[in-house]
Formats: sequence, structure tokens, C-alpha cells
Amino acid sequence: MGRTPEELLTPPCDLEAERALLGSILLDHRVLNDLDGLRPRDFYSERHGKLFEHLVAMHEAGKPIDLKLLAEHLKRYGDLEVCGGADFIAELMTAVPHPHHAKYYAGIVREKAMRRALIEAGHMLCKQGYDEQLSFDEAVDFAESALLRLGTVSPRHTRLAYRTAQLRYALRWTVSRRIGDTGGENFGRQDFACLADRGVQRTGRSADVHRKL
Repeated sequence: MGRTPEELLTPPCDLEAERALLGSILLDHRVLNDLDGLRPRDFYSERHGKLFEHLVAMHEAGKPIDLKLLAEHLKRYGDLEVCGGADFIAELMTAVPHPHHAKYYAGIVREKAMRRALIEAGHMLCKQGYDEQLSFDEAVDFAESALLRLGTVSPRHTRLAYRTAQLRYALRWTVSRRIGDTGGENFGRQDFACLADRGVQRTGRSADVHRKL
């Protein structure tokens, strides 16, 4: 089923999953040990992201977390109302019956964040392509930068970094073919070798990259 016009104007997000994740953490902050790589900016709601940031800070400091202690912590930093207030936080604790599915909710939050980053990269590519004040090489460089940022959206998502490297190489290869220049192709191969040295291609498939492209 297609999305409605209103839904198309809203970036990919799942606010219920964000609330369920925060509620799971409030019920048992030890679940944060299983959420390595999730970042505050992965939340679509700034309120949710800020609250997550404080929960992680308290957990890493070895502080116990409950509704009262969290409210006092947020007051100390002037962020209680920014995070929705005590009543909102109390509601989060009733959003889920238990914290056992925190990792599942975190996966949803992370996937939506990556989709938003993909859309942002696409918009950037279109914008640079239409901007005739930029030279052609500058536009391609900006496009590569946008793809590079996409690859760092999730530090733990090795496959995303790998596929982004493929896209960057494919971009250079396609452009070089269209303008009849082999320099772009050579650059892409060197770029791939550099990425491999940095540990992006740990899947054992690096030998097949050029054949697939």
C-alpha cells in the first residue's frame, strides 16, 4: 500500500518504537549494554534523543536510574522540561510491560535513522547536480562527501559502510564513463584500496567488488 501525501512529507520514523525503547531503559537500564552504537541523533524526536543522552550518561557514570533520580538529574542540567517533564517520563515507563525487547526497538530506531540519512544524501546529490555555480568536479566531490557521511551514519553497521564505498566507486566510474575519462575509474580503485586498509571491507568480499561493479 502506498503512503499518503502527509506521510510522504514526514521523514521515516517510528515514535512508538522510540518511546518503547526509552521505556525499556527506564525499566532496566542494563539493556543499554546491548545498544552499543545507538546515538541520540538516531532518534527522530529531539525530546527522545535528549532523554536518551542523559540516560546513557547516568548509566556510564554508574548511577542508578529510576523516575525520581532521573528527574533530579534532568533538573540539575535544566533539561527536565526539554525531555517532556516528569509526567511524560512516567508515561514512558508504562509504554512497555518489560524491557526484554529493547534491542528490537533499537533496531527500528537505527534503521529509520539510516533511511533519513539516505534521503538527506539523495537531496544533497540533487542539489549539487542542479547548482551550476559549482564546477563539475566540485559537484562530484560534494556527492562523494554526502555518500561518505552516509557511510558513517551507524559506526557499527559494517555492511552500510561497505555498500556506501561501492556507491562512491560506482559514482566515479559512471561519471568517468560518461565523460570518456579513465581518471575517475583509477581514483575509485585507489579509494577502495584505502577503505579496505581502514577496515571497512571486513566481509571477505573485497576481491569481488570490481567484478560486481
